Amino acid sequence: MTLFEIAGTRKPEYEARCRYEGYTPPYPQWYRVLRHTPCGVWLDMGYGREDKFVLNTGRKIWAHATEEAAKESYRMRKIHQIKHLQRILGAAEEGLAHITGKPIKAPRLIGEELF
Repeated sequence: MTLFEIAGTRKPEYEARCRYEGYTPPYPQWYRVLRHTPCGVWLDMGYGREDKFVLNTGRKIWAHATEEAAKESYRMRKIHQIKHLQRILGAAEEGLAHITGKPIKAPRLIGEELF
């Protein structure tokens, strides 16, 4: 059995580009399940790293049984991140508007159709 995670961490081939552009495309990672327990599974992390225990249940599931579920989890994390950053941007706009006395609106890069 294999578990999937969609990672946004840097792969070595993107290291030089990310240093300047700041974006790494997401990519799927898969891990071999070593053994099952009543609470979760032990994963082979590979590359000489220690095995990792992952819970089957909980609010934050680290890895999923299918790649589609991992992609949906990644999409939901990014939507939550965008909403959080938009709230911070709104607070900054209000602060600037209060100081300058005129409304300031930063351009929105992401439309509401994602939500």
